[in-house]
Amino acid sequence: MSKSKNILIVSAISVLGAVGIYLYAQYNYIKKICFGVKGFKIKNASPSNVSIGLDLEIKNLGNLDIAISKIRMSAFANNRFVADIDSSDLVNIKPKSSSFTNINIALNPKQFLSDSANILSSMNYKNIKLSFKGYVVVKKIGLSIRVPVDLSSSISELISEDSESSC
Repeated sequence: MSKSKNILIVSAISVLGAVGIYLYAQYNYIKKICFGVKGFKIKNASPSNVSIGLDLEIKNLGNLDIAISKIRMSAFANNRFVADIDSSDLVNIKPKSSSFTNINIALNPKQFLSDSANILSSMNYKNIKLSFKGYVVVKKIGLSIRVPVDLSSSISELISEDSESSC
């Protein structure tokens, strides 16, 4: 092989290595996200439907702008499934800052009460532990990365005036 061909091969390998290191570093920055839940609010209540609103805080702890393109979670009350949450609203977050997006949970109280062994009637609703498990999809530089979400909080913590999110 000629000397120029060897230099070309070494250069190509070096460029590929540098791109790989750059993408790995970007991936690690993208995963630096904190999640929290605040603001429990019953939006609508009827015998057949209860609509609950919560604010999901997404805090970007990294050094890059990120875009959340999808939120997919399951909501649980005292470890019993309540509802699926699926949002495709785009949420852009600057580095070292937070953004809030509203989560709406709709449930049928009759089904919820029977499926949950009368959780609401057997105890104070403020002691109910809400938990959310799922993921968000973060898009950056052409990459789509799933970041896991695992949150839990009691309703009393969510409705407290001085409640802080976990971020």
